[in-house]
Amino acid sequence: MALPRPHTVPQPAPVPDDVLDEIAHRAKENWPDDTAQQRRAMRCEAAGWLRLQSLDFGPQWPLSSAFIASARRSFDAWHEVALCVEMELQALRRLQRLSYPGIGAGIVAAWKRQAREAGEEFHAGQLEWIERQARKYQRLLDAGRTARVSASCG
Repeated sequence: MALPRPHTVPQPAPVPDDVLDEIAHRAKENWPDDTAQQRRAMRCEAAGWLRLQSLDFGPQWPLSSAFIASARRSFDAWHEVALCVEMELQALRRLQRLSYPGIGAGIVAAWKRQAREAGEEFHAGQLEWIERQARKYQRLLDAGRTARVSASCG
């Protein structure tokens, strides 16, 4: 009886030597007297770099370099870069399908434009700005409904 063939899982490309050198240098610089912490930091950063490489940008692929470059301006560690890029990608996808019940698409489109014009460089910041506007708008709508009900009961 033949043994079943083992299922092969594609392995991610290894972390390039120049990236490993950068990670090792940062770990030694941050924890010069703690080799155990250096190893933990190096494993964490290498895992972050691999996670970044495995992100599925889908149709947003043309933005991948810009997302990574932007994250690298704010963060050195690869696990932080990966997390930042993931958050930006999620925010962009949410912005693209953003709608609110009872709030017209034109208003939401204007908020998107205003968020960009307000200097919100990051999609996560734009989304947060728009969500604040939506909450304010919803409170105004609710206050208007309450005022109309109160007026009609008086």
